Amino acid sequence: EELADLPTYKMVRLPGQGQSWGAFIPNPKQAPEDMMRVRPAGITVLCTDFQQVILYDSKGQFAGVRIPESGRPIVVDGVELTVGKMVGSTGLQLKSDPGVPLVYVGFALCLVTSIMSLWPYRQVWAIQEDEALLLIGGKTNRDQVGFEDAMDVMLYTMK
Repeated sequence: EELADLPTYKMVRLPGQGQSWGAFIPNPKQAPEDMMRVRPAGITVLCTDFQQVILYDSKGQFAGVRIPESGRPIVVDGVELTVGKMVGSTGLQLKSDPGVPLVYVGFALCLVTSIMSLWPYRQVWAIQEDEALLLIGGKTNRDQVGFEDAMDVMLYTMK
């Protein structure tokens, strides 16, 4: 009894179906000189979502289906196989979240408005009610005492 880790390769996903992976096990009974053929003989393994393993013989004919860790052997091209534990090959799991761009946009807007709040500004309004009355007001987001002093100087110079 030999244990072997079999690397699999991601297959093209068909519409309406889950992800699948494929692997190839060369036939140990094939002569070394035959291994250089365009299509070497061997067992094709197809895994679907880690739920089942589909096996095909060297002629491409369906050989059977096995559930991982079921312990049921299957003979394909004279080779007895038992499907053991299936594990992801890298341990790195990539997830996709469609809401991430929205979070990034919100973060960027928050950052921009936070930076804008640091810029000082001053606003001054003047309304003339009649020829004798001029109303002046103002607003600032920084240095309110300095703004009051600047308004006093401006009003004093206007007299």
